Amino acid sequence: MTAVLCKTRDGEPLATVSNLPGDGADLTPAELRALAAGLLQIAADAEAQPLKARRYLPQRRVYALAELLAGMKPGDMPTAPGWGDARPAGREV
Repeated sequence: MTAVLCKTRDGEPLATVSNLPGDGADLTPAELRALAAGLLQIAADAEAQPLKARRYLPQRRVYALAELLAGMKPGDMPTAPGWGDARPAGREV
């Protein structure tokens, strides 16, 4: 997944994200967690941009989902109540 970190015309943080899974993508829970971690990292990086810099240049960054997932520990991602009791769906069936 790649993102170009830039700003809106109003000077607010903005990220243009590419290489997301397409419509109907089958993702395991681990892949979903990695995707969520990647999007959270992109959001944090976009907010950390020096938007007021005199010579601001957008930055292109690559976020490898495997690397994001490797750095996660159990409990890093919150789960909704009853999530563990949910019926399997998709390719988990």
